[in-house]
Amino acid sequence: MAVTVKVDEMSLVFTSSEIDSLDDWQSQAQHLVTLIDTILELSTVFDRPSISEKGFAGYTTVLKYDNDKAFMLQVCYNEMMPNMGVYVHFSGQAFSKYLFTRDVIASKVIQDFKKLEDYYEGAAHISRIDIAIDFLDEGLSVATIYDRLVSEVDYLVDKNDRKNSSKISAVVNNQIVNTIYVGSKKKNTRLLMRIYDKKLEQLDNAQHATHYTEAKHCDDWVRFEASFRQMYAHQISEELVKIETKEELSGFLFSTFCEKYRFYNVFDETYTTLTKVMLAYSDGLSDILDGRKPQESNLEVSINYLCTGSGLMPTFYKIYDFYGQKGINNFIGYLFDYYNNAYEANRDAYNYIMKYREEYQGRKKFPWRDLSLKGGEKDGKS
Repeated sequence: MAVTVKVDEMSLVFTSSEIDSLDDWQSQAQHLVTLIDTILELSTVFDRPSISEKGFAGYTTVLKYDNDKAFMLQVCYNEMMPNMGVYVHFSGQAFSKYLFTRDVIASKVIQDFKKLEDYYEGAAHISRIDIAIDFLDEGLSVATIYDRLVSEVDYLVDKNDRKNSSKISAVVNNQIVNTIYVGSKKKNTRLLMRIYDKKLEQLDNAQHATHYTEAKHCDDWVRFEASFRQMYAHQISEELVKIETKEELSGFLFSTFCEKYRFYNVFDETYTTLTKVMLAYSDGLSDILDGRKPQESNLEVSINYLCTGSGLMPTFYKIYDFYGQKGINNFIGYLFDYYNNAYEANRDAYNYIMKYREEYQGRKKFPWRDLSLKGGEKDGKS
C-alpha cells in the first residue's frame, strides 16, 4: 500500500527580450540551445541530439535526444517567430530518466533553467507541468470513481469548495471504464485531469513499460494526473524554484493538486477519504493558482486594515447592539475556533513569517500597542 506524488511531464520556455532582427534571433536561438544542453547537462543523460525532419508544437527546428519515442526529449525553436522562444519538452519517461541519472529533484530543473536569464535578458519559466499522484494497492477502482462522479454521489470542488463544472468523459474497454477525463482535451486548455488504471497501462504496453514488474505484482494501481498549463504553469514555476528538498516538493505537489481537485461526498457533506489522504500529505499552503500576483502586506498594515477597512468593526458594533458584551466574547471564541480548526495559511503568509519572525520576536512591545489607526468605519456602518 502506498500513496506517492511526482512531476510527470514538464515543458519549459525561455523567451528573449533582446532581439533586433531575425538574424539576431537565429544566432541567439542556436546559442541558447547549446547553453540549455550545457546547463541542464542533457548530453550526459541522453544520446547526442539529432535534428528532426518534422516540426513540433509549431516549432520548426527540433532537436531530439534519444530515438526512443517513449523517452522523448526535444529542444525546439522557430526561426521566424522569436516570440515563441526556445522550448524544452520532457516526456514523462524522459523526465524520470533525467532526474534519476542526475540524482536531482524536479525543482532543480527549473532552478537550472532560469540560469539562462544570466546570459540573456528574458524570462525562463515552466509552460506545462503534470502532477501525478499514485494510489498503489489502496483498493481503488477507476470504474467506481467514475460511477460515483456521474451519479453525483461524489463531485469535484476546488480549495474554496466551488463545484467543478468541467465535462467528465471516459474511455471504456470491454465495458469497463479505465480512464476518466475531467476538462477539455484541447491543446489550449490550461487545466486537465486524467484518472486512469496505471496497472493496466503498464501491462498492456509491456515493451515500453518502465514499471512492468511492479504493475504485475500489485492488486490495483490508480493514477490521478493533473496537467497545468499557461498561467497556472507560470505560477507553479514561481514557487517550484524556491523548493530545495524532496519533502518540500512532495508537500507542494499534493497541495497544488488539491487547489483544483478535491472529491466531496454529497451524503457525508465532507471530503472523501481519497482527498483527505491527499490533504494529509500536502503542505497546507495551497494558494498559488489564483491568477493574482502575491502581495506582501506587513503585520501593521494588516491590523490597520482589520480595524478600519475590513468590515470587522461594524460587525462587532452590530453584535454588541444585539447581544451585548456576552455576544462579543462568544463571537471572538468562534473566530478562535475557526482559526484553530479550519484556517489554512497560504504560501504568502508562510513566507512572510519565515522572513520576519526574528524581527518581530525581537521587539519589546506587541506592534499593535503603538499603532495609530487611520481612516475607518467610525459610525458602525457597513
